[in-house]
Order: sequence, then C-alpha cells, then structure tokens
Amino acid sequence: MKENGIISVAALWIFLVLLCLGTAVLAISRSQRRTAEARFIESRSYLIAHRAAQLMQESNFQLDAQTFYFEGGHVDVERVDRNSDKDVCIRCTVHIGRYQKETQVEWTKQGQTWRAVTWREL
Repeated sequence: MKENGIISVAALWIFLVLLCLGTAVLAISRSQRRTAEARFIESRSYLIAHRAAQLMQESNFQLDAQTFYFEGGHVDVERVDRNSDKDVCIRCTVHIGRYQKETQVEWTKQGQTWRAVTWREL
C-alpha cells in the first residue's frame, strides 16, 4: 500500500514538472512571436516610407501633402519646407494598425535629378 502512494506522489511531481516546463516553453514562444511581429511591422514601415518618398520624388514634389493607402494602413507624406527649389524636406508618417512611425527625408536637386541626402527617424 505504501509503495502505491509513493509511486502516485512521484508521478504527480513528474506531471507538475512537465506542466511547468510546458508553460514556460509556451510563454517563451509567445514572447518570440510578438518580437518577430514587431520587427516585421517595423521593417515593413521602412519599406512603405521609402516607397512613399520615391512617389513624391517621381511627382517632382508638386504636391504639398498626400496620403497613400495600402493593405493594413496608410502613409501620410507632407513637405516640411517650401522655401527652396533645390532642397526639399518631406515627412512620412506610416500607420500600420496601432503602430506609427515618422521619418524625415531631405532631398537635394543635382542637375536634373533628385538625390536623397538624409533619412532620419523622428
């Protein structure tokens, strides 16, 4: 009778240890998934801001502000300075769900082409 009780307690301890390990593994995997999703959204926002800046450059910066929509969000692009014809500064604000990122791109005209001079996050 005592042996059955000892075996039962040992089995219960093994079960609890395995349950704790399983819970820890699940918590770690959820944390890794959230980190990976955040990095994916951040890299996607960089690509979207870059493309929006290119679209403004392709239109020769004729518009002062424009909104581009894409699947899952939108990007607002606006000219910050309007004083110079050779130097243009634009601000891109990317909205993806609850995530928002602002970047500022400064362009300068060299000959007939526009070149991006600086790219910084705000």
